[in-house]
Formats: sequence, C-alpha cells, structure tokens
Amino acid sequence: MKRLVFLILLFGAQAEAQSVRHRFELIATVGRSAFGEDEEGRNVFGSSLRYSITDGLGIEPEVLYMWEDEGGVSNRSVTVIPHISLDFKPKSNVRPYLIAGVGWLHFTGTVRHSFLPSPVNFSGNNLSWNVGVGVKIFLVRRVFLAPDFRAGHDPGARLTLNVGFAF
Repeated sequence: MKRLVFLILLFGAQAEAQSVRHRFELIATVGRSAFGEDEEGRNVFGSSLRYSITDGLGIEPEVLYMWEDEGGVSNRSVTVIPHISLDFKPKSNVRPYLIAGVGWLHFTGTVRHSFLPSPVNFSGNNLSWNVGVGVKIFLVRRVFLAPDFRAGHDPGARLTLNVGFAF
C-alpha cells in the first residue's frame, strides 16, 4: 500500500512539473538589421518557436528573412539559428531575458548600375551568430510583446519587436 501511494504521488508530481515546464511560445518578429557601418539597414521579418526546458531556460530555433532595395542594389538574406534563451523572473508579467545562438545565413543579391553592361548577381552562405537582450511584457495571460536588441555577425546588429503567444 505504501508503494502504491508513493507511486501515485511520484507520478502526480511529475505530471504537475511537466505541465509547468513544457511550455511553448510562438513568436513573430519584425524590425531592422544592419550588416555594416555604411549600410542604412534591412527590413526583418521572421518567426521562432521557444520550448521551455525549465522555468527560465529554453531553446528557440528562429528563421528570419531580411531584405533591402536601395540605390540599384537588391539584397535578400535568410538566417536559420537555434538559440538558447534565459528568462529572468519567469513567473512575472515583465521578464528580462538573454538570448544567444549560432546558425546559418544564405544571401542573394543583384547590383544594377548604368556603368554595368548587365546586372551582377551574387549569392552565398555564411556563419551567423548573435547575442542579445530583451524584455517580454505580457499584455494578457498568454500574449506578450518583446522588444530586443542583438549584436553578432551577419547581421552585425538588429533591433526587433516580437509578438508572442505562450501555450
């Protein structure tokens, strides 16, 4: 009988812990990024899905699309980066966080200019990494806004606003 009670309590505690720990966040991202000092910036649009390993620690794979059309130059970039994120105050409605990741960037572009006989196309792949800070501000129980800033390599910097849904 004692064993049965122990097993019921053990499995009940695990079920309760899992309901708190296994939390997802679906996040949409918009903003601006810059690849160099001479660049005015690129538009950013993307999405990520965060899985909470513990109350504050999570993994967050992200896909971003960045573009710019300016002065005869057209650039398109896609990044795929798995991130590790750490939320501070995970039970609060205002949650500062740190985030870092390393992944892949694919870029394509076209240069059109009057002195060129035809457009010049280019493309390639590169390592992309970033580290950043932000704050999640829960508007209601499951919906949040999260402005953040990240610095790294390809892009060198980005400032974004995330809209998320926690489930």
